[in-house]
Formats: sequence, structure tokens, C-alpha cells
Amino acid sequence: MSSQVLAKIGEEILADAHAEAKKRIEEAEKQARELVQKAEEEGRKVEENAEAETREEAKLIEDRRLSEARREASLKILAEKNRLIGQAFKEAEKKLRGIVKGEAYLKSLRHLTALAASQIGSESIKVKLNEKDLERSQQVLQKLKLPSNMKVTFDKKPLKSIGGCVVSTPDGRVVIDETFETRLLFAEKTLKKEVWKILSGG
Repeated sequence: MSSQVLAKIGEEILADAHAEAKKRIEEAEKQARELVQKAEEEGRKVEENAEAETREEAKLIEDRRLSEARREASLKILAEKNRLIGQAFKEAEKKLRGIVKGEAYLKSLRHLTALAASQIGSESIKVKLNEKDLERSQQVLQKLKLPSNMKVTFDKKPLKSIGGCVVSTPDGRVVIDETFETRLLFAEKTLKKEVWKILSGG
């Protein structure tokens, strides 16, 4: 998957996340505020009803309740943000499944294979593809830009992957994973940072 494709998918993920996030986070924050407010009101009532000698103890109880309410409120907001981020990445996987067809995808697959092959440091490589791509391995090979002396073999056991490839030396001592899942995982930290920025109102 090219960086341009990944960037486009990332932009779409962020747009989708932002659309739902605003409403969801506002709801979570409203519930959190209500939770804290309720704790504050209960604390004040306890303190007001307490005798002078027990007022200090009541204040400590109020502080503990308020602290717990704030912690619970923070956890509610955190849980909602994590749910939205998880949903965004499920959508990313769905989008990836939709692009693994046609010449554009084959071009991307050739690029990933050549990129991995250039890092292997061997004149012979073994390429693993998913079942669908393995069936069209000769199409992949036709326009694959590799050194003329490099020998390429395709592993007959298909990968369990949406797309992309795993390239290795014949003995399997050096392996480079360029599957969509792995590349998305590498991008996940950056995308999560951007999603969090949006969800946090940054």
C-alpha cells in the first residue's frame, strides 16, 4: 500500500471519526459533569447535616466521593474515546478490503514487493501472497521491478491477509512483512494521535 493510499485512508478515518465523535464525546462529558455535580451535592448535604465535631470527617468523606466521581467521569470519557478509535480502525480495515482489486492494487503490490526485496540482501527471494493474489502471481511478476539476476519464487501456502506481501530469503532467516495489516499497524500510532487530537478538541 503506497503512502498516498494510506494517507487518503487516514484522512477518511479522521473525517468519519470526527463526524460521530463530537456528539458522542459531548454526551459522555455531560454524563461526567452530572456525575460530579451529584457527588458535590451529596457531599454538601452530608456536611450541612453534620454536627460541628463531625464536620471535618464529613468533609473528608465528601472529598473522597468527589475524587471517585471525577475518576469515574474520566474513565467514561476515556472509554468512549477508545471505542471511537477502535471503530475508526475497523472502518480502515473495511476500506482496505475494498481496494484490493484492479491494476491500481497490483501496481501497489508490485511496489511493496520490490521495496521488501531491496531490503532483503539476497539474490533469491520467496514471496508470500494471500490466496487471491497468489492466483495472479504471474501478473504481479510481469511488471515487477527487480534486479535482473534476482530469482523470485512464490510460496504456495497463501497468507491470511487482506493484501500486500511477505518477502523472505529462501531459508526464512530474513523476513520483511509488507502486508496491509502490518503497514496499518505502523501507521496506527500516528493516526491514533490525530484521532485523539480531534476527539480532544485540539
